[in-house]
Amino acid sequence: MASRPHPTSADIEHRLPRVLRANCLPGVGPNSSFRTESLDLQGKHIHCVGIGGAGVQALAEFLLRSGASVSGSDRVESDTTFRLRRLGARVFARHDARNVPANIDCLVYSPAVPEDNPERTITRERRISEFSYPEMLGRLMASRRGIAIAGTHGKSTTTGMVGWVLSEAGLDPTVIVGATVPQLGGPSRVGASETFVAESCEFGRSFHHLQPQIAAVLNIEADHLDYYRDMDEIVESFRAFVDRVPPEGLVVGKGANVAVSRAIAGAKARLETFSLESGSTWWGADLRPEQGRYRFRVFRDGEYETQISLQVPGRHNVENALAATAICRALGVRASVIRDALEEFRGCGRRLEFRGNWRGVTLIDDYAHHPSEIQATLRATREMFPTRRIWCVFQPHQLSRTRALFDQFAASFGDSNRVLIANIYTAREQLNDQATKTALQLAAAITENGGQARHISDAGSIIALLEANLEPADVLVVMGAGDIGKVADAFAGRLSRHRQTG
Repeated sequence: MASRPHPTSADIEHRLPRVLRANCLPGVGPNSSFRTESLDLQGKHIHCVGIGGAGVQALAEFLLRSGASVSGSDRVESDTTFRLRRLGARVFARHDARNVPANIDCLVYSPAVPEDNPERTITRERRISEFSYPEMLGRLMASRRGIAIAGTHGKSTTTGMVGWVLSEAGLDPTVIVGATVPQLGGPSRVGASETFVAESCEFGRSFHHLQPQIAAVLNIEADHLDYYRDMDEIVESFRAFVDRVPPEGLVVGKGANVAVSRAIAGAKARLETFSLESGSTWWGADLRPEQGRYRFRVFRDGEYETQISLQVPGRHNVENALAATAICRALGVRASVIRDALEEFRGCGRRLEFRGNWRGVTLIDDYAHHPSEIQATLRATREMFPTRRIWCVFQPHQLSRTRALFDQFAASFGDSNRVLIANIYTAREQLNDQATKTALQLAAAITENGGQARHISDAGSIIALLEANLEPADVLVVMGAGDIGKVADAFAGRLSRHRQTG
């Protein structure tokens, strides 16, 4: 299906009635009375602290595309900071009060940035407004028809799916994703309509700042246990998120899932569920894997809707596609348009991202940093390459997460043949000897569970070992939410040079 030209603000209202069904969900369709004034970003100067983080990066790109001037800082250089500079942002690779221009309109900071950060401190001294990233996201969503997609896993991909389908349907949405979506032009997209689609995170109860018309809860598992006390508190946080959807809105939740069922029970809004089991509102049936990618039939309330063949691999992406389908149908998009768009969707950066081949070695880059995500990624890789040797380079993210879910992590690598454990990326925590010790222990525990794992502390040694030991037909999966992507980047560069000389 060829991409359609996107409508401009001048013709969006003219086109909407032709691409949407008349029976849209009340309160969220094209005839909704939902109207508020959008924030005027043109000409504003906004400074972003922690600009290299997934969410703040997407916001910064959105601000630039909306006509704002953007400056910011992060503690390290990355592909993200380089990209933002190319787009026109002024970015510093350190935190320093001198980074903050005198004429900014407000400061936005990542939830990982502490209150005593020098740039936040100087902003308060100047009596300039500061907002956390989720607070700013909430302000932006409040002026639009919001769609918030939450869950322990799958948020980025599902948000990307919804944004792409709505774009192809002619709804011209604004989209903010915590990952790069090449088909949307990056981690954000500025649209002319009121539809605003955003990935929504539970860490720090960030999603409590949002007021969506549609909310999705893809799944709920134990995570962020450096912030939440236990699973009950996590479920309660999701329940509070769901409760922010008004009665005329919609909540889409994973069916046959105890934690999700607890979170969405009692919601004021209409409820729809999705799963790979009959009994949910949206049911994915007759799954047929084709080299790790799935073709499946979609049923709604027991009635056949369509058949979809995904390009993105993995059984978990069938569930993500069902959630996206439920959301887009509520907005009136025809099943055939959803089918065609999802069959074209090519995924997000660092989500089972194919980076290249050299002499039979396949490189895959992935963001997985939770045991369930590791299992899903490696299972999908095994389905794509059932007879090939799979190497996995994994960087644990957060010492607290690694320790809290240690046994689950140790049992998550069964679909790989070789595992290299990098040093833990501590992010919000202080680096200490315990982090290195825990990484060593994890490698030993994986081996005790029947795997072949070893701990290697630095990226250079990891790359050297791979170059010395990878063989034709091997698959290399580089995995983690920290800075392990630099291993994939460096190795992709080596593949490229080998390809040029070979």
